Amino acid sequence: MKRRQRGMTLVEIIIAVIVIGIAATGLAAAYLTTMSHSADPQIRAQATAIGQAYMDEILAHDFADPDGSAADDGNRSTYDDVGDYNNLPDNRVRDQNGNLITPLDSAGYRVSVAVAANNDLGVGSGNTLKVTVTVSHRGQQQVQLSGYRTNY
Repeated sequence: MKRRQRGMTLVEIIIAVIVIGIAATGLAAAYLTTMSHSADPQIRAQATAIGQAYMDEILAHDFADPDGSAADDGNRSTYDDVGDYNNLPDNRVRDQNGNLITPLDSAGYRVSVAVAANNDLGVGSGNTLKVTVTVSHRGQQQVQLSGYRTNY
């Protein structure tokens, strides 16, 4: 009785290698896409923390200028009301005394602030300011926070 040998032919092996190669290429592409965006949540969280720090600093100040002098000299340590922060002269990340925070600056974070009269809250004309802090990372990702300061 003759036994039939079992195994794979050369054609079957070549087809199997091609199929496995195509599958591996697809998996590698998906892996690279995932890895290239793995830092996005951390960048977003850092940008949010920077924006929140700016927002807290700004909203802690008076609604109107308490001493009647405008502090438009670009030195944040002299800012005494919310309006002084409108269009910060420098978009680099700094602390409330104006000192550059080097690790955040070299990481590519930039900050802009806009302060405008607003009546979204229905408090009354001229009694509400809307503060918008925008933090970007290397010009690609942006986080925007908005807050209101009322004249109370």
